[in-house]
Amino acid sequence: MKGVFLKDFLTLKRAGLTYLFCVLIFAAFGVFTENFSVSIAAGFFLGISVTSLIVDSDEKDGWNKFARGIGLTAFQNVFPLYVFSFTIAVLAFLLGFVPPLFSGSFSLDATMPIFVSLFLMLAVFSLVIPLMIKFGAEKGRLVFAGVFLISIVLVIASFSYVQNVSSPLLMFSPLLGVAAMIFSCVVSVKIYRKKEF
Repeated sequence: MKGVFLKDFLTLKRAGLTYLFCVLIFAAFGVFTENFSVSIAAGFFLGISVTSLIVDSDEKDGWNKFARGIGLTAFQNVFPLYVFSFTIAVLAFLLGFVPPLFSGSFSLDATMPIFVSLFLMLAVFSLVIPLMIKFGAEKGRLVFAGVFLISIVLVIASFSYVQNVSSPLLMFSPLLGVAAMIFSCVVSVKIYRKKEF
């Protein structure tokens, strides 16, 4: 599996400067506007972009046929997608704490939406990754456009809800996202296993 991680890392390295530039812009904008939702938007954008780039590269390079030929399992090919997406979601989550810290408005109630945002990011990634694997990067992007619009609506609605309901239990909402990622990974493995390349 180390080889698959290395392959995906080298794929992402091609667009590394672009991604780094986007992260820095989003982070700086979030600090100056004191708005954590900017980093969350960056998480959504980068997480889906990374998945799309890896799936698209695998299709164009014929990786999937090669991987199947050398005996790599479906799990070994699918799992790295979840690792990269999860890492990006967590980094966006951590960046979300920067504006409250800089503005001096850091409090438990103020950070509740950030925890809910991590849950939403993981939930959206859990939905998009199996669709990308099933339909491919090209068709998957169309699906992503629809899912992205729906997720934006959900984020806005959840923020309104969270602001009215300040419950410490919301801090544990990311655990539901992790559960969704695990279930999604199982589904993606089954899809990949049945897919013809």
